[in-house]
Amino acid sequence: MYFWQNPDLFDIFDIEVKSGEPKKALERPLTVMLSEKAARKYFNDENIIGKRLRFDNEHDLEVTGVFKDFPLQSHWHPESYSEIIPSG
Repeated sequence: MYFWQNPDLFDIFDIEVKSGEPKKALERPLTVMLSEKAARKYFNDENIIGKRLRFDNEHDLEVTGVFKDFPLQSHWHPESYSEIIPSG
């Protein structure tokens, strides 16, 4: 599950970040933070900060961090948070 967010996400919710800087991670357009599960799925176990991930066969998103997977009992299981893509 993917979510388009603005940079305030990490000020509002208590999301544990494994790598990257949560306050800066979504400041720029076309950036994305991945869950641990998504990071393993797309990049195995390598350092992924600064890598690119193709979205919707149209946008290259820069990976700016990894957040801890949410617990199984959570009703929310995002795989990524991305800065809103500008139109035009």
